[in-house]
Amino acid sequence: MASQFIPKSMAMMSAKMDSYVRNRFKLETQGAQTASPGSIVTFNLPESALIHLPSIRFFFDVATTSSTVNAATVYGRLPADASSLISKLEIYIGGVQVQNGTAEYNTIARILKLSEGSLPRDQSVDRAISHGAVVEADATETEQLCIQEWRGFIGESATEYLPTDLTGAVTLRLTFAQPNVLVPKEAGQAIGADLTSADARAAAANITYSISNMYVTLDSIVPEAAYNNALRERLSREDIRINYKEYNSFSMAGVGSSFTHNFSVASHSIDKVYGVLRDTNYLDTGVKGYELSSAGVGDTKISNFARFRTFENGDNLRYNWSVNQVQHPQYLARSIEALADLSYCSNKLGQKAQGTLVSHKDWFKEGMGVFTLQLNCPTEAGVAVRSGFSSAGINSQLNLKMSGLTTPVAAPTTTQETADRTSFVVAETTQQLCIGLGKQLSLVY
Repeated sequence: MASQFIPKSMAMMSAKMDSYVRNRFKLETQGAQTASPGSIVTFNLPESALIHLPSIRFFFDVATTSSTVNAATVYGRLPADASSLISKLEIYIGGVQVQNGTAEYNTIARILKLSEGSLPRDQSVDRAISHGAVVEADATETEQLCIQEWRGFIGESATEYLPTDLTGAVTLRLTFAQPNVLVPKEAGQAIGADLTSADARAAAANITYSISNMYVTLDSIVPEAAYNNALRERLSREDIRINYKEYNSFSMAGVGSSFTHNFSVASHSIDKVYGVLRDTNYLDTGVKGYELSSAGVGDTKISNFARFRTFENGDNLRYNWSVNQVQHPQYLARSIEALADLSYCSNKLGQKAQGTLVSHKDWFKEGMGVFTLQLNCPTEAGVAVRSGFSSAGINSQLNLKMSGLTTPVAAPTTTQETADRTSFVVAETTQQLCIGLGKQLSLVY
């Protein structure tokens, strides 16, 4: 028998919140006011406050350098997205590390943006405040940037509000990336063109950047007394539990025309897994950027660091994942299926849903190739529900298997490509922060 249903759009109601106060604070670094590649900066958030997590923004000024060797001059250009300049993000709450600072935070942010981002957002907000695109010019860059999209506890938590009077002090530690994330621009040559000489390549290897004028802003909330009373009443009965996203990365260099990348994750909820391939020279400073084919829609220039290639030999690429020897999918899939899964794994379904940043299959193969595995059930409650594969307490083995790849011929004096590729895999999990009486904290992985 069908139940009766009244849509929310037909509801008639009125409510109000009394005594609601919001204020914004500016936080300086705990230490030096300038930074360079590899530097670590620390911010301590206010205690005894109700922090609105989405309001946390990191502002900084960045200046790139140029280098001249004999007659060759190369300028450092910033990569797409300010998050590319952050190699590690660690978060401590009450002395407990709730975000472990997994390697290559910037790579993870780029992978997720390709899938979860959308062209309107990328071409407006990201371009305006976060340097969302590589810009071509024969000059160094000096920019004022803002990072307000965070991966992990700050940006992907089951609550938007954190009561630090119950948790204790919150500390953010950010590590700046090495200059290999920059895009070298030789004077008179287009980004994507081969560097013209040994002098140009030597100059490109010298480019770097510096950071200054760093600070964090955030909003602190004073809610109605009933909210604080409800938190304390609940805390007297049981722990307060907050789900949030955490990421673990695994790298394997030296992959050939076919390979199996094995890794293991211990978690109560493995939600998704992402895999990309790059030339191992992505770790080297001064490798030229790349110009995607013009058939797609959106920004076409990408840094070598963020160039995720499929290395597909014709149309022969085949792949699948395996979880405890169970294949996903149950057959060898093609690259077009991985491209289709980019929107599927982000739950962007139907004609009314926003798209991804990959607007052409050639773009996917040339520099935006992300292979996904979805293991959780998308729900309206989002991260508040843990529905992924549980590997806790068991020796779970996962792997990504690929074949049908072609290995580029090493060309150090032209394309700068090597014959070595690296597979990089990211496991997205849902962890749980448990807040007990007396600011006692624990984690459930």
